[in-house]
Amino acid sequence: ESKAKGTVSVSGMIKDVAGNPIPVTTISVKDNLSGALIATYHSNSESGLYFFILDKGKDYNISYDASNYLFQSLNVNVPKKPDYSEIRKDITMEKVKVGASIVMNNIFFDSGKSTLRKQSNLELEKILKLLKEYDHLKIEISGHTDSKGDDKLNMNLSKQRAQSVVTYLVKK
Repeated sequence: ESKAKGTVSVSGMIKDVAGNPIPVTTISVKDNLSGALIATYHSNSESGLYFFILDKGKDYNISYDASNYLFQSLNVNVPKKPDYSEIRKDITMEKVKVGASIVMNNIFFDSGKSTLRKQSNLELEKILKLLKEYDHLKIEISGHTDSKGDDKLNMNLSKQRAQSVVTYLVKK
């Protein structure tokens, strides 16, 4: 375990909805701005535990993938602080089945807008891969906003954001 200044350790357990460890999970760490793959890790095959270190000053897309499960993702933006910090994140993955859902944590919009930012492409490509792998899959896209501003405008904005994701997927 490294506690180098300006780094962040990310650790946790990857389990299914019943709380059992998922033995073979691939963890991909990508740079959210460039899309470059930084590293690939695997959870412990018996315990489901994982651990890795991130460098300071980057915005990361962290994706957890296991066969027959819906992927999970995190967005971790590590500021250029000189100290060491830790993130403990347990991941619960659902099997691909009717009613299963995932939260896409790496879909980005500018404040008050529904235009997808380039940093969203990594996450959207994960959805495309899932749709290609399970070609019979039907999905529902829901959007949300923060609570700032008018409720009616925010409801309209969340619908426009969801539609932007649908439009991107349909075009691909």
